[in-house]
Amino acid sequence: MQNCLICDDHPLVRRGLAFAVDQRWPGIRILEAGSYPEALSLLPDVDAVLLDLGMPGAPPRDGVAAIKAATPAPILIVTASTDDDLMLDLLDLGIGGIVTKDASVEIVVAALALLIAGGRHLPPSIAELAARGRDSRRGRASVVAAQLSPRQRDVIQLIGKGYSNKEIAQAIGVAPTTVKTHVAQALAIIGAENRTDGAVKAAALGLLSAP
Repeated sequence: MQNCLICDDHPLVRRGLAFAVDQRWPGIRILEAGSYPEALSLLPDVDAVLLDLGMPGAPPRDGVAAIKAATPAPILIVTASTDDDLMLDLLDLGIGGIVTKDASVEIVVAALALLIAGGRHLPPSIAELAARGRDSRRGRASVVAAQLSPRQRDVIQLIGKGYSNKEIAQAIGVAPTTVKTHVAQALAIIGAENRTDGAVKAAALGLLSAP
């Protein structure tokens, strides 16, 4: 590993992690970011990312999704969150490494090394949650899909492709004001806070696959 991006809004935490990473990979170039926008500005030329979820600049789901899209490098999440839905969303995004903030620096570095080698590191509680979550989400996907009208399903599919309301209106042949209503209703049904969150949750529920 030649370049590692360490992201945390606490400078002392970044320094501690940087020291530990440098001890494990002597001579490594370490980049630091204290917010999601700053982290994105330093991508994609890194070999690994250590990422704290609770940084300014974006909600955790949106911030991680943006970073995941910007780099093929393995991402190790460091978090104190106990939000099961958030953890499942991260796994659905393809995040293969999560450590809790009460983990030792040695565990963090070992987990990072495992990810770089192509492995996966999840705390036992999150690994168990992942196993349970697959089954529970299958059931939830069926319930949500049944609540969406065919037009709302079309809208969700196009949101997942990054279409604006105007582009959706042109694609399905309705007025932009009608699209706005469909978008609001569809996002409410899947429990999304905004369009980006909607795309993430729709993908997690399997709603973006071809009908």
